[in-house]
Amino acid sequence: MKIVIAGASGNVGYRTAKRLLAKGISPVLIARNMKAVKPLLDRGAQLIAGGSDNFEALDAATANADALLWMTPPALSEPSLEQWYQRTARLVAQAVERNGVKRIVHISAVGARLNAGLGTVSYVAEVELALAAACKNLVNLRPGYFMQNLATQLKGIGKLPEKQPAELQMTFEPDHDVPWISAADIGDVAADYLMDPAWAGQWSRNLMGPQNLSMVEVAKIVSKASHRSVRYQQIPLEVMAGIFAAQGANQKVQSEMRDLLTALGDKDGVYATTRTSEAETPTTMQQFVEDCLREC
Repeated sequence: MKIVIAGASGNVGYRTAKRLLAKGISPVLIARNMKAVKPLLDRGAQLIAGGSDNFEALDAATANADALLWMTPPALSEPSLEQWYQRTARLVAQAVERNGVKRIVHISAVGARLNAGLGTVSYVAEVELALAAACKNLVNLRPGYFMQNLATQLKGIGKLPEKQPAELQMTFEPDHDVPWISAADIGDVAADYLMDPAWAGQWSRNLMGPQNLSMVEVAKIVSKASHRSVRYQQIPLEVMAGIFAAQGANQKVQSEMRDLLTALGDKDGVYATTRTSEAETPTTMQQFVEDCLREC
């Protein structure tokens, strides 16, 4: 069985590859950064060097492939995120059609196809449609908000002197509850679909972690795990836009990211999605925070 993982250096792709290797399957990885995936290569994975916008790499990797994991990688330095999603979707769809890839597992987002104007949540819906046209067997995994988005702040807190008060900062209202999910759980679910040749057709599945939590609740969890007082501070969207600018985002991309954060922060928006049993995944916020602090 030939399984291809695009964006293998990312949290989800890397975890998916690890699970496949543990099951005795050597995946083909598409990645720009060989150093980031070297531990996977050392365990038997294969590498096609290239980015998600490199048709030659996509075409070479998907030749005779049974299954593909696709996730549009972040690209804040692009002129437009919408154009980036559209271009990479078009290229991978061409490679899939050309090579007759049998099954695709696509990492989408909760709320995809809900409305326009939701930043990348709207753009990923276009990717779903492009992949659906290219492959008759497609599952769109639609995760909530990644716990890994807290990692940088948690590692900073973990390095502070013992018992020194700390702060978590996000753009969400303090009481806005969010479906937090670990990228590791997403990768495990993706790997299980990739390894299973029995499923067919096209459908979507939300992945929303074990529970919704507000940032105030998250701060309490971090306080307990870090043995210090941690408070939550909501920051304006304009401040976050400045952070994106420092990461290379132009005015267009900053606006697109503001649209995304506005959509995710809407209490009646995408994260108001009803939970079902199949949307639940095991890693709790407590487990994630403790693991992250332990690594500091």
